Amino acid sequence: MKRKGILVLCCLYAIQLIISCCPDPGTYEVTHIGMQGNALMFTSQGYENIVGGTTINKEDLAISGSFDTERTKIASVFKKIKGFGFESAMATTCPDDDLIFKTNVASIKIVVEDITNSQEVDISNDFMATNFSGQFYTLEEYVQNQNEFDQTFTFRVSSVQNIPSRAIFKVSALLDSGAILSFATNEINFN
Repeated sequence: MKRKGILVLCCLYAIQLIISCCPDPGTYEVTHIGMQGNALMFTSQGYENIVGGTTINKEDLAISGSFDTERTKIASVFKKIKGFGFESAMATTCPDDDLIFKTNVASIKIVVEDITNSQEVDISNDFMATNFSGQFYTLEEYVQNQNEFDQTFTFRVSSVQNIPSRAIFKVSALLDSGAILSFATNEINFN
């Protein structure tokens, strides 16, 4: 009987140790501070980086990127609960942080620069956003449905008529604060 009692206590303390290993979740204020990305080519094995000097088909072009964010903790979710020898009472799965976005993406624009004559053309309507399940939607729909889990993106070309044979692509995101985040690809040569 004593062994069972000791075993039960050991199990309780072991469970308490596992539970207390969760980091203290909190509420964070998230600010977009930058954006980075690059051009990809679509192959039979998925998206691959374009190696310098490689010539690709225009239909295989994709642009991938991510938003850089900064988190500032503004509140803590749990108070320390003391009693019965336990430091805190939490579920066995660690709770997620609550994120409050100070800035949101208002619009995304993609401009192509023709290397031969330095002419720039807005080709935002020539790209479609893709999600993890392979569905396509316009950049405008992407912005409207963006949430905290969409901090990375892949835009696939849907129309190639405005893409020159040598080009640099410039992607910019206008935030609701008025700030503009942007990046440019390296020069890409097309068939």
